[in-house]
Amino acid sequence: MLDYDSATPPITQVQRLHLELLRTVRYNEFDGEAIVRDLLAHRELWISAMGERLPPPIGHWLAKRKGEYIDLRRLFFLSGDRWGVDSMIILTTRDHLDALKARITKHWQADLLEEVDQEEAAWCMGLDPHDKENDMVVLYLWWD
Repeated sequence: MLDYDSATPPITQVQRLHLELLRTVRYNEFDGEAIVRDLLAHRELWISAMGERLPPPIGHWLAKRKGEYIDLRRLFFLSGDRWGVDSMIILTTRDHLDALKARITKHWQADLLEEVDQEEAAWCMGLDPHDKENDMVVLYLWWD
């Protein structure tokens, strides 16, 4: 059992649920258990983290179906007691960005690590994209 209670800053109940789901992920080099342990060991480097599975690219047959996309792969994976994600989104700060990216690059074996455009990320989170005091950064990770 992982020790969520001694993490500083504290882990919220909803964040804990997301981390528990991430622990079940075993997808190619995506080792959810190891990633959650590393996140907890370096709690000061991130604000929040979650697993995700983005829709297929435009033109893929699933994207064309009825003009919208519902990822039923996650539904299927639930029957095997797995959370079917192949990517992560992590919220951090500009001050912790380099240290977090170094850990991810060295230990997590993600095939892609990108910073989401700061203005776009702020807008998507309902924040003012022109707020110069906002130092939050969103990282996107993907495993092939």
